[in-house]
Amino acid sequence: VLITGHGIANCHGKTNPQLFEGTIAGKNKFYLLFRNLYGNTFEGTYAYKKYGKSIYLDNGILSDGVFTFEETNKDFEKIGTLSFQQYGSTLRGYWKNNKGSKLSLKAKRL
Repeated sequence: VLITGHGIANCHGKTNPQLFEGTIAGKNKFYLLFRNLYGNTFEGTYAYKKYGKSIYLDNGILSDGVFTFEETNKDFEKIGTLSFQQYGSTLRGYWKNNKGSKLSLKAKRL
């Protein structure tokens, strides 16, 4: 499902974890899945449709209505941040790399 989107209609629920589809910078299409671990902590994964390889999101927190995740590489080194707010079935926020580039993030629950 994360690579082709085939069968996506069968992956719908009413609470998180949920599958989201969106774009970064309005053009880089991705799928995102995140879940609550305990309290206000979360983890997740996302994959660009173009590459189909998952990217781990660690140390997720929910604070004042904002979800913030660390993007880590295979050595668990922080290489970026995803931050967004959830408005019903949509997410709006940004992706930021360690060099300071900040790109808009928009997604919708499938």
